[in-house]
Amino acid sequence: MQQQISELRRHIEDQEILLDVLEHDGHNVEPERAKLAIEKAKLARLVGDQPVDAGELRDARR
Repeated sequence: MQQQISELRRHIEDQEILLDVLEHDGHNVEPERAKLAIEKAKLARLVGDQPVDAGELRDARR
Protein backbone atom coordinates (compact mmCIF):
# COMPACT_ATOMS: atom_id res chain seq x y z
CA MET A 1 0.00 0.00 0.00
CA GLN A 2 2.83 2.42 0.86
CA GLN A 3 4.41 1.72 -2.53
CA GLN A 4 1.12 2.52 -4.27
CA ILE A 5 0.84 5.79 -2.34
CA SER A 6 4.41 6.78 -3.21
CA GLU A 7 3.88 6.00 -6.89
CA LEU A 8 0.64 7.97 -6.99
CA ARG A 9 2.31 10.95 -5.29
CA ARG A 10 5.13 10.91 -7.85
CA HIS A 11 2.64 10.62 -10.69
CA ILE A 12 0.60 13.58 -9.43
CA GLU A 13 3.66 15.74 -8.94
CA ASP A 14 5.04 14.87 -12.38
CA GLN A 15 1.70 15.55 -14.05
CA GLU A 16 1.31 18.91 -12.33
CA ILE A 17 4.75 19.98 -13.50
CA LEU A 18 3.98 18.86 -17.05
CA LEU A 19 0.62 20.64 -17.05
CA ASP A 20 2.23 23.84 -15.75
CA VAL A 21 4.73 23.75 -18.61
CA LEU A 22 2.07 23.02 -21.22
CA GLU A 23 -0.18 25.75 -19.85
CA HIS A 24 2.71 28.22 -19.92
CA ASP A 25 3.19 27.33 -23.59
CA GLY A 26 -0.44 28.21 -24.30
CA HIS A 27 -2.08 24.80 -24.27
CA ASN A 28 -5.54 24.21 -22.78
CA VAL A 29 -4.88 21.83 -19.89
CA GLU A 30 -8.18 22.12 -18.00
CA PRO A 31 -9.44 18.63 -18.99
CA GLU A 32 -6.20 17.09 -17.79
CA ARG A 33 -6.30 19.13 -14.58
CA ALA A 34 -9.78 17.72 -13.92
CA LYS A 35 -8.43 14.18 -14.34
CA LEU A 36 -5.57 15.04 -12.02
CA ALA A 37 -8.05 16.28 -9.40
CA ILE A 38 -9.56 12.79 -9.43
CA GLU A 39 -6.13 11.28 -8.86
CA LYS A 40 -5.60 13.68 -5.95
CA ALA A 41 -8.90 12.56 -4.45
CA LYS A 42 -7.81 8.93 -4.72
CA LEU A 43 -4.56 9.77 -2.97
CA ALA A 44 -6.40 11.67 -0.24
CA ARG A 45 -8.52 8.58 0.45
CA LEU A 46 -5.42 6.39 0.58
CA VAL A 47 -3.64 8.63 3.07
CA GLY A 48 -6.66 9.20 5.29
CA ASP A 49 -8.61 12.05 3.69
CA GLN A 50 -5.84 14.57 4.23
CA PRO A 51 -5.69 17.44 1.74
CA VAL A 52 -3.11 16.82 -0.95
CA ASP A 53 -1.10 19.60 -2.51
CA ALA A 54 1.75 19.05 -4.94
CA GLY A 55 3.80 21.75 -3.21
CA GLU A 56 3.43 19.86 0.05
CA LEU A 57 4.49 16.68 -1.70
CA ARG A 58 7.64 18.34 -3.04
CA ASP A 59 8.43 19.81 0.39
CA ALA A 60 7.93 16.44 2.08
CA ARG A 61 10.55 14.86 -0.17
CA ARG A 62 13.26 17.34 0.84
